[in-house]
Amino acid sequence: MEHRNDTNLILDGFRNETAEIKTEMRVQFARIDARFDCIQSELNSIRADFNARLDSGIAHVVKWVIGLVGGAMISFITVVTFVLNNAP
Repeated sequence: MEHRNDTNLILDGFRNETAEIKTEMRVQFARIDARFDCIQSELNSIRADFNARLDSGIAHVVKWVIGLVGGAMISFITVVTFVLNNAP
């Protein structure tokens, strides 16, 4: 009987320790989850900023390409017209 009481005390102590450990783990996991949420929001803002800059960069490149192609076409038509009008 005495052995059973000692065993029950040991098991109760073990249960209390595991309950404390579980509580501590929940607190730590809550902190980790909060940090992950913070990191996720930072990544989302970085991604949004990157997408905005990428869209702006693409718009600038398209404007430059259209301008250069348009200028080249105007120059080509001017040169061809001048050469064909002054041909003997």
